[in-house]
Amino acid sequence: MVIVIIAVVIAIAFLFLKFYPTVGRTPGKAERESYAVRTTSYYDGQFHNENDFSVMTGTQAEKSDMSVPRETIPTEKLENVGRAAEGELRVTWLGHSSSLIQLGEQNILIDPVMGKRSSPVSFAGPKRFSEVALSAENVPEIDVLFISHDHYDHLDYDVIRAIDGRVDHYIVPLGVEVILKGWGVEEAKLHPLAWWESLELKGVTYTLIPAQHYTGRNPLKANAALWGGLYMQDAAHSVYYTGDTGYYDVFARVFERFGETDLMLADAGQYDPAWAQTHMFPEEAVQAALDAHAKVLLPVHWGAYSLSNHAWYDPPERVAAAAEAAGLSLATPRIGQTADYEEIGSFNEHWWEQYKDPDSTDELPVNAGPSSDTTLQTEEQETEGMGQELKLMIGDQEVSVVWEDNESVDALRELVRSGPLTISMSMYGGFEQVGSIGQSLPRNDVQTVTEEGDIVLYSGSQIVIFYGSNSWAYTRLGRIADQDAAGMAELLGNGNVTVTITLGS
Repeated sequence: MVIVIIAVVIAIAFLFLKFYPTVGRTPGKAERESYAVRTTSYYDGQFHNENDFSVMTGTQAEKSDMSVPRETIPTEKLENVGRAAEGELRVTWLGHSSSLIQLGEQNILIDPVMGKRSSPVSFAGPKRFSEVALSAENVPEIDVLFISHDHYDHLDYDVIRAIDGRVDHYIVPLGVEVILKGWGVEEAKLHPLAWWESLELKGVTYTLIPAQHYTGRNPLKANAALWGGLYMQDAAHSVYYTGDTGYYDVFARVFERFGETDLMLADAGQYDPAWAQTHMFPEEAVQAALDAHAKVLLPVHWGAYSLSNHAWYDPPERVAAAAEAAGLSLATPRIGQTADYEEIGSFNEHWWEQYKDPDSTDELPVNAGPSSDTTLQTEEQETEGMGQELKLMIGDQEVSVVWEDNESVDALRELVRSGPLTISMSMYGGFEQVGSIGQSLPRNDVQTVTEEGDIVLYSGSQIVIFYGSNSWAYTRLGRIADQDAAGMAELLGNGNVTVTITLGS
């Protein structure tokens, strides 16, 4: 009797994997032969990574009791999504790796997954813990839909079926096109690529970038499809989405081929020592952005499904700490929040902290913008010390500063009211010194062209003193008035320095 039951279970599982549409088809003989001709990464009947690779690498970490939040995370809902203009760049992170990139007038949708579970079935598998920001019915006309690989948390059968009529083109790694054709997508819309192959559509060049990962919706058909990231570039901007990947030298090679990248969306979640080669740890994601010379890093692959044992908020916390230490510009928009690249430096609110403590009664508005000041003060605290002068020392030399009259300077004055603030500054970019204040101040970032001696607030938590010129979104704090360009270069340009801010009489 037991043997009969086992046989029946095996037969059901086989039929499910072969015929259930969500699982999808795998490449046939002719397709496999074409892959072997097209790329050296395909041999022995499957795709391979560039380096020696193992899915399992060690012992799994202990499961955090906050691997999912206590309550569903709210998001900003998108309904009528308008197009960007030529020359613009907008990004809307939709949770996990799903993102809408608006590169010029082109709408590019990445790995759209909107289901309640990351699974081939609706009754089992990792459950979504954040609201869906963009529902299938509200997806706008999509010029290009990119699928990085075939795993269920990146390729959603129900979404593809629901929005296919609004998609002009699909760019996918080799093998994924077979799944999509099986789901009814017209072959003329499909553009399968091997690593480093490029395609130009409507003024945007798309290149499939190698990644270190694996594939398989059907556990009996491992690595039947390729995996990868995507480099997108038009005449004005460039965007690099890593896809799921472990850390290795591919990011430096991206820089060698393309130069600096404006915006990098990097895999920074669902990591574990047990599969250390398949996903980047947060600190590795920051290093990857440095390797690629990315101007701004936006960490993805978190915020929707728990596929690992770390706390759900661990990825952004660790990325933020590592990025600050490295002097890397970081964007952490809320799920569903659209960030214009020209203002992306202001989208760094640590919004996840609101939902970390299950016993907290503090509530922030769901749609709080990146400039929200979350520090509550009494009226007495706000007014005490406002008339006192701020003094600034660079090393052991006091300099004369003309401070701005704004809430950021008021908050800085309040911060040093109880004692001096000493900041270790590091050289960055050959024209500025950057250091962490140790907490976020209120800000009102605007695009600023700096001059020698300018003092600004960056990302709400970093002070920057310039001895050269730059253009970015900053909050102006003041200007050093008693030093010319040569004096500023002498004070700041000969190595790292210490800055001390105190409150005078």
